[in-house]
Amino acid sequence: MRRRDLYVEVYISGPRGRSVLFYWTILAVLFVLAAVCAYVLTPAGPSSWAARAVYGNVFWGQFKFLLGLSPLLLMLGIWVKNVTVAAILLVLGGYLGGIVSYLVIVFNAALLGILGRYLIASGYSWRFLAAGVLPHGIVELPAIFLAGAMAIHAVKRRMPFWRRLTRGLARVAPLLLVAAAIETFITPWMMSHFR
Repeated sequence: MRRRDLYVEVYISGPRGRSVLFYWTILAVLFVLAAVCAYVLTPAGPSSWAARAVYGNVFWGQFKFLLGLSPLLLMLGIWVKNVTVAAILLVLGGYLGGIVSYLVIVFNAALLGILGRYLIASGYSWRFLAAGVLPHGIVELPAIFLAGAMAIHAVKRRMPFWRRLTRGLARVAPLLLVAAAIETFITPWMMSHFR
């Protein structure tokens, strides 16, 4: 295989890249809109049913198994969880016109919006919320959007299942490893400075 062919295989370029970028942009805009809508529409106050449900059950329920682990195991646990979400997106995300990708993105954005509303209503600052999301979110969210966009694009091109999964994970998993390292080692430090 020539070096140029390897480049085209590893990185998305040309018309295919524009198609993936189009779907990535749709998913990113949808994420922002869903997070803002969830924040605005969630009843204010830490005692609202929506905020308690998300913060108590969904948020801590997802991460309870990670508490008490060493930092390296915590990082690997976060990475495995995120790679699992990316794999689900790559496998199912493109079917039914991409509805699975859109639903996963909207659901996670809504959780973030509701959690943000809960934290702000509980007396935390916007800086605290930003410090808890932005450091690792700058890498993690685009990677998840990429997995969803690649799935939609691959299904529309009728790409075989294993090819879609392996190519997608080869692109997304390293980004998610970087995001997990940032989430484990940098995000808590940033949050401690912006309470």
